[in-house]
Amino acid sequence: GKGYRWSQTIDEVVVFLDCSPYSTRVKGKDVRCEVGKKSIHVSLAPAPSSADPPPLLIKGELFAEVLQDDVVWHIEDGKFVTVTMEKRKKTWWKSALVGDAEIDTQKVDSTCSIDDYDQPTQAAIQKLMFDQHQKIQGKPTSDE
Repeated sequence: GKGYRWSQTIDEVVVFLDCSPYSTRVKGKDVRCEVGKKSIHVSLAPAPSSADPPPLLIKGELFAEVLQDDVVWHIEDGKFVTVTMEKRKKTWWKSALVGDAEIDTQKVDSTCSIDDYDQPTQAAIQKLMFDQHQKIQGKPTSDE
């Protein structure tokens, strides 16, 4: 039941949160994203008519510290929220959250099983990572 995937470079961690079970039209105002120095808490605003508690996308203690001021999140296709966090120390993380399944950082490839997704989602994520990389480099994104 952990509804997230993550990937990392030596500098940053990206968490991909799938909102589609709750909504396929997520808007910026629906997202509550709080990232502390070593914690993350992302939830969606409940539907106005709903008495349910807000859907929790991810909550927990981060594997290591991040720079809170450099956290960027955005919504992809109204279905995914991605949260990009800058690592305080340039190291490979064994897991995104403390207590989650750890990866072998000796064999680390910079991503965590994007293959678990279906093709269109993989394509969306790859485009996203490409665009993000281009933005960092100050180059045009695939939409531009």
